[in-house]
Amino acid sequence: MKILMLLNEEFPPDKRVENEIKYLTEAGHDIILACYTRDKKATKETDNKLTIYRMPINTLTYKLSVAILTIPYYFCIWKRFVNNIVKNEKPDAIHVHDLPLIKIANRVKKRHPKIKVVADMHENWPDLIKEAQHTNTTLGKILSPHRLWVNYEKTELNRADDIIVVVNEMENRLRSVSNITKPVHIVSNVVEEISEINNNRNLKKDTITLFYAGGLTRYRGVQVVIEGLKLLKDYDKKITLWVVGNGRYKQELVKLTESLGLSDSVIFFGHKPFSEKQELQNRADIGLIPHLRTVQTDNSSPNKLFEYMDSNIPVIAADCMSVKRIIDETRCGVSYSDRSPEEFAKALKLLIESSNNINYGKNGKEAIINRYNWELQKQTLIDIYNK
Repeated sequence: MKILMLLNEEFPPDKRVENEIKYLTEAGHDIILACYTRDKKATKETDNKLTIYRMPINTLTYKLSVAILTIPYYFCIWKRFVNNIVKNEKPDAIHVHDLPLIKIANRVKKRHPKIKVVADMHENWPDLIKEAQHTNTTLGKILSPHRLWVNYEKTELNRADDIIVVVNEMENRLRSVSNITKPVHIVSNVVEEISEINNNRNLKKDTITLFYAGGLTRYRGVQVVIEGLKLLKDYDKKITLWVVGNGRYKQELVKLTESLGLSDSVIFFGHKPFSEKQELQNRADIGLIPHLRTVQTDNSSPNKLFEYMDSNIPVIAADCMSVKRIIDETRCGVSYSDRSPEEFAKALKLLIESSNNINYGKNGKEAIINRYNWELQKQTLIDIYNK
């Protein structure tokens, strides 16, 4: 089967898309990937069973993508781009990564009824847009209103043939909010290659290193962790926080750290290549997912949860529904009330002092081996196209 994938991003990198391409091509399918490029990458590349078409866009066009539902220009250039690919490649199916381009695929299907449309929802897009900093300005609310995204999701997803989401909670949300009645398939953001790390962390030592990797926005909740560490200033163990990543909120976090007198305890590494990030993660004692609870984070599947579990380190996470469920099911760590530094401090002490703490990392690793890995989850993806 020839599958046209639509990705409203640069490619590479995108680990989820890369994994899906890998397993679908191994299953015998041909993949044509349509994406954009702002970095002047080649407009066409072919490698065995993968062909990549890239549409060059400038900065103005990129910024206009935020208004995709209110200003038709961005839709128009994507429509022309995709129509040309469909004419040349004649795909059997269109696999759309995330919500914005689903309308393009459905329009192609309307003209070519034999083409099937698979909607692969990496994110809860309407609420992701609602929380984004750039759409919470006056202009942002005009150009990308939340109500239009809610209506767009409901209309266009119901026109797709199959829907993929990353967690069960996302399926439940779609059924209640968008009245989805067709089958919804779960393909989570799990690890591809299981590491050989199997050492359990010794939390009885005098120095404990916490690790956070990801974007730095207010909704990522790192400020709650920093405020919680202040409450443990006189704790009998030295606690250090390593923060890997960048974002607009970083300077606010640095100022908070300095104001609380924690500059020696919180280290901001900035962005690191994956290999360097992984090395730091493997040296840490506890992995953090401190995301503030929202409709988006309650229905998400953070890659780093499974990466921590694969690294054999215990996890402390805010009580976002989907993350807390997996932590509780696998017994790989503890959770706390998302916006409470006091609850975070209490959860951290509980984990460190628990007589069971040596098993948290072990439990997470076992869950990766037995359930949360691509080797097992790939079959769901393959079965959609075999059907």
